[in-house]
Amino acid sequence: MANPILLMEAAKKVWDFCNKTEVQAFIKQIKDKVTEMKTLSYDVLMEMVVKEKPDDERVVAAAILREKKGEVTKISVVYLNSKNQPIFGDGNGKDYGFSLQSTLVNPDIDDLFGDKDLVLLT
Repeated sequence: MANPILLMEAAKKVWDFCNKTEVQAFIKQIKDKVTEMKTLSYDVLMEMVVKEKPDDERVVAAAILREKKGEVTKISVVYLNSKNQPIFGDGNGKDYGFSLQSTLVNPDIDDLFGDKDLVLLT
């Protein structure tokens, strides 16, 4: 089992990094390419995280950010390197990461996030 303190430190680093201007611009870019879904569940989210994972040896983890605005939930996924820093793309125009949006969210998504809005998958 992973050390919870190390995971929290890694999550804090990702959160701090995600609040930098260039990262915010990237997150806005993937949010603008949002995929609307009728219902969002844990299984669908995890399937998308695996399916969309870039074939890039630098990618070793993913950060999942949740935003709730009224009845709409938006999930953005950013892929990370071994230092928990986002990898924005392949450098040849292929962006890494994606966003999903739904008004119907299964309780298993809330269970995944608990009272936080950031989950780190390693």
